[in-house]
Amino acid sequence: MELEAVQFTKLLKKSIRWILSSHGSAWMDSLTIQRPLLKVVSSLIHLLWSAYPLFSRS
Repeated sequence: MELEAVQFTKLLKKSIRWILSSHGSAWMDSLTIQRPLLKVVSSLIHLLWSAYPLFSRS
């Protein structure tokens, strides 16, 4: 379970890095877009993290 959580976090970080590398330059240009986006991403991560044990059980 612990190992799965670590792998999940690594995968999440990789996907975030990929998104940032492919679309990051456009986002970094304006902080007005970046701030709400970061809130959405962080809340999404929080949601996934809280739902993760449910997925790993099934």
